[in-house]
Amino acid sequence: MDPTGNNLYHAFNRIRKASMRRMHKPNHRLKPHEFFMLASIHHLCECHPLPDQPGIKISQISQKTGISMPGVSQTLSTLEKHDLVARRTSKEDRRMVYVSLTEKGSKIFHESNQSFTKIYDHAIDVLGPEDSQKLIDLLNQLADVFETIEQNENTKGNTQ
Repeated sequence: MDPTGNNLYHAFNRIRKASMRRMHKPNHRLKPHEFFMLASIHHLCECHPLPDQPGIKISQISQKTGISMPGVSQTLSTLEKHDLVARRTSKEDRRMVYVSLTEKGSKIFHESNQSFTKIYDHAIDVLGPEDSQKLIDLLNQLADVFETIEQNENTKGNTQ
C-alpha cells in the first residue's frame, strides 16, 4: 500500500488542527461548525442576495452546506441564543423562515475571518508567490479530483 495517501491525509489534518486552534484564539470562542454556519449564511446572504427576502431560507442553507435540516436548525438555535443570527418568519407564508446574521454575528464573522486570512497571508509571505501559486493550483486540482470521485460514487449509488 502506497503511504502517500496517508501522508496527505496527515498533512491536511495538521492544517485543520492549526486552523481550528486559530478559530478559538479570538474572544468569540466559536466552535468550528458554528463558524462554518456563520460563514455560510454570510456567503449566501451577501454574495447571492435575493430581492425582497430578509435572509436565506433554512432549506437553502441545508442544501448548500450538505448539513441536514435538523443539524442546521440545532446550530442556528445555538447561534440565535448568542444573538449571532436572527430568524424571520415570512408574513405571506408562515412556513417560510429566513435567517440572517445580526450586527453582532456579522462583526464576529468578519473578525474571525480576518484572523484566518492573516495566517494564510503569512504563509504566502513565507512560501513566496511562485510556490503559493503552485500550492493553490495543486489544491484546486485535488478538489476537482475529490468532486469527481464523489460524483462517480453518487452516480453508482443511484444506479444500484
